[in-house]
Amino acid sequence: MSVNAVTAYGVYYKIQQFAFFAGFGMNNAMIPLISFNYGKGDRKRVEEGIRWGMVYTLIVLGICLVVLELFAPQIANIFALSQETLRMCALAMRIIGAGYLFAGANIAFQGVFQALGQGMPSLILCLVRQLIAALPLAWLFTCLPNPELWIWLAFPLAEAIGLVVALFQDRHVRKTVIQVMSQPD
Repeated sequence: MSVNAVTAYGVYYKIQQFAFFAGFGMNNAMIPLISFNYGKGDRKRVEEGIRWGMVYTLIVLGICLVVLELFAPQIANIFALSQETLRMCALAMRIIGAGYLFAGANIAFQGVFQALGQGMPSLILCLVRQLIAALPLAWLFTCLPNPELWIWLAFPLAEAIGLVVALFQDRHVRKTVIQVMSQPD
């Protein structure tokens, strides 16, 4: 990997934090709403909290996705970058940003699992997203010609893999936790 690619990723990561802070803000807002209603035994409110928490998190990350796709060069240009680094940073924003809806769903699922007292599925999802899928994919893409182009795909693909894992975990949690709650009034 070139110095330009490493710098481009560093700049992208700082920009990404603004988007993910918003997503994790939604996560932190939905956890107490879901957990309080879970503790109360109100299945209807738990399901509503999950649905609306997911919707709002996806809206927030979807807006971030659109902004990055439309304004990647302008945003990257805020930083004093060489032309090559600027080009790579804009490319990284557009490619990695394509996975923001997957990331938003994963962030929301992590909050849902935590709110329902299911810390292990949340931990597993986090590990899959950021370690188990992302690192091997990144390594694989460095073995291809032009790794500065391909490596960015590791992030949205890891988020997509994480979403598949989250959906299986969600199915299990719904069967073992939510469906055993009392029926809504």
